[in-house]
Parts: sequence; C-alpha cells; structure tokens
Amino acid sequence: MTSLRSFDTHLGPGDAYWTFQQKGWTDTTLGLEWFKTVFLPNCGDSRPQLILLDSHSSHEVLELLELAKEEGIHIVALPPHTTQRLQPLDTNVFKPLKSEYSKACTDFLAKYPNRVIDKHSFPLMFAQAWKVMEKQEMIIKAFATTGIFPPNPAAISEDIYMSSTILSRPLLQDGAPRPSANASPTEEEPVDHQNIAFLPRPSTRPDLDIQDFIPADTSVQEEEEQQEESVDILSKALDLAGLGNLLELSEIFTEEELVPKKTSTPLNLIRGASD
Repeated sequence: MTSLRSFDTHLGPGDAYWTFQQKGWTDTTLGLEWFKTVFLPNCGDSRPQLILLDSHSSHEVLELLELAKEEGIHIVALPPHTTQRLQPLDTNVFKPLKSEYSKACTDFLAKYPNRVIDKHSFPLMFAQAWKVMEKQEMIIKAFATTGIFPPNPAAISEDIYMSSTILSRPLLQDGAPRPSANASPTEEEPVDHQNIAFLPRPSTRPDLDIQDFIPADTSVQEEEEQQEESVDILSKALDLAGLGNLLELSEIFTEEELVPKKTSTPLNLIRGASD
C-alpha cells in the first residue's frame, strides 16, 4: 500500500474502500476488485438484479461477467458516447459533488491560507463534500431523469438521438459575425442541414506561401486554378478538423509533408494528413 501512504485515508468517508493502481488508471483488476468487495456485499440478497455500467474496459472482464452470472446479476453496458444522457451519475450527481468539493476546498484554504490541497488533504475535502450531499433524493432523481426508473422512454428527447452534424454552420453573409462553435441554432434561425457550405479562411502561417503547394512547370492559368483549389481545400480541412484559425498548419501536417514536392498536390497533402 505504498501508494496510499501520502493519502490521509482515515479522514475520508467512513464507508469508503481504498485501493490503488500502479499507474493511476482504472483497469480490469480494479474493476473486478470493485465488483467483489464493493458491489456484491452491498447489493442485497434479492435476485435477480440489474446493474448498468458504461463500456469502459475495466467492466468487460470475463471473470467479472462469469461471477455476475453465478450471482444472478444481469449486466447491461450503456452504448459508447451516451453516458452524458443515460448515466445517472453524469446527469445528476457529479456536478453537485464537484461544486460541494470546490466549496470545501475554498473554505479550507480560507481557514488555513498556508496549506495546499494535495493528496494528503484530499480525503478530508471529499468527505466534507460527500457528507452534505442529499444522496438518496439525488440518486432517485437521476434515475428518473435518464428514464431508467421508473421506465420512461420519453425522458430523453428524440433530438438527442439525431446524428452529429459537424458541418452544421450555414454560409454567412459578408460582414455577419461568425457564431461560436458551441452555439446551438435558435428556433427563429434553424440550420439547413441539407445545404451546408464551407467558409474559406486565410492561412494563419505567413511563412507558408500557397505557391509551395503547387506543382512546378504549370501554366499561369493552371497555377491560378490550383491556387484557388489549394485555398479551398486547406480551409475545408481546417473546418472539418474543427480547428479554424486556432491551430497552425504545422500542427496538422508533419514536417516531412510540408516540404514542397514537384508531384504533390493540395489534395494529396490533405489525404496524407488523414491517413
């Protein structure tokens, strides 16, 4: 238990179970240990039972699944990328817990300005936050919010099931302000998902000339056409990556790919970066 010596665990919640992993990650060993030492002793004697887990690899352990089957425990894994809506802890528990933890840390530092929040003081801060949480009411509300219990398919809006639209920004008129990437469309101005246009952006690298991406020995007309194509393709690549003007080209392409080549075209460069 060397890794726990710096944690003042006796000041943590009285019913907490403490363990560690060498690299600080939750792994299959910890997942099985949690199931045996925490879940089974506290889930009651009634069978069968249902447990909902996310799709983390620590839960996909053969020994855990076999033990659950022997104990009459049915395991259902939530689909990936849905826990923000379907996992009760994510919807109703973690946010207020973080708020109470932050308040406990603030009060502690105000009372002891020469101290710091570290591994030693963490158990005490967490215990104070956990103590003031209205856990029973919060958990009941969390299961209702996600529609798990009482069963309610309508608890999750149908809009949530729509596929992601990474190209959902309409073409702006000249001079119109660009909306935030996280801004959602209003009811008055719905986004037309069937007619999306890209927004060209100038290069943010003054030391990179567009001529570097055009093959040599081309006519003036071909050069102008390829130059326009280069600007358009590079702008689209930045938009697709969600980077905009915030990231330089050198962070998208490797140094080797940025070296101008006689046979290279902008499209080849984009494809090379995505491979």
